[in-house]
Amino acid sequence: MAFRINDIVMRKSYGSDILFRVINVIDNKGVRHYLLHGLNMRIIADAPEDDLIEVSRAKIVEYDRPYREKAEYLLKKIASSKSLQRKKGMVRASRQEPYGRPGKVLHIDGDEEYLNVCLDAYKKVGMEVVGVVVKEEEQPDKVYDLLEKYRPDILVLTGHDSIRS
Repeated sequence: MAFRINDIVMRKSYGSDILFRVINVIDNKGVRHYLLHGLNMRIIADAPEDDLIEVSRAKIVEYDRPYREKAEYLLKKIASSKSLQRKKGMVRASRQEPYGRPGKVLHIDGDEEYLNVCLDAYKKVGMEVVGVVVKEEEQPDKVYDLLEKYRPDILVLTGHDSIRS
C-alpha cells in the first residue's frame, strides 16, 4: 500500500508502539521508504513501506487518550499546587512583586508542532512564554541573539543537535 504525506501510520517491526505522521516519501531504486514524525513522542524515524500499517481514526483517538489524560492531570496538579502555595502564603499572588510571578520562559524548538503543544501547556499554568522555531542545526548561532532580544528568566532548548562539540 502506498502512503501519502500526512497519513498516520505505525511500524509493525516495533509492535505498532508509536503513532507517526508520514512527512516524506523516499523512492530509492523502486523501493519506497517513508520519513516519519512521532505524534505523541518526539521522534523522527524511517521505515520501508512493507513495515507500515495505516491507522484508523478510532485507533488514533484510542491511542491518544492516555497521553491527553496524563497531560491534563499534570497541568491540573501544577495549577492546584500553585493555588495551595498562594493560600499558605508561600507565593505572593501579585504580578507586581518579582517573587510572585513565574519566570518568563524562552522556548526554542526545531519542531513547530511540539513547540505549540508546549506553548499551550505553559499558558495553561499561567506562565509568560515566548516560543521561537529555529532549526536545530541553526540554534547554536541564534541562541545568544534570542536571549538578548527576549531577556528570559528561563531558557528551554529542545533538540539534541543544539550544541556543538
